[in-house]
Amino acid sequence: MLEERLRKLCEAHALPITAHKPTMEHFRQALAKADVIDKIMSKKIDWMADVGNAAAHNLPSFKSTQVPDLYNATLDCLERFAV
Repeated sequence: MLEERLRKLCEAHALPITAHKPTMEHFRQALAKADVIDKIMSKKIDWMADVGNAAAHNLPSFKSTQVPDLYNATLDCLERFAV
């Protein structure tokens, strides 16, 4: 959901993504470089990606207590950057 929103945001701003299989990191970098998102949002996206990846792969770094914060941060980002 978040990755799709970042992709659409890049498209809306006509930002070039040269990766063959772009990831959330590619989108985040392009948006930050174009000043569409600020440093705080960039860090927030990094954090969301890290928590989501840890959860998806059941990594030892995953803590279920982070789920409500991840949910709220995702909703905040989706609302803030409606496309």
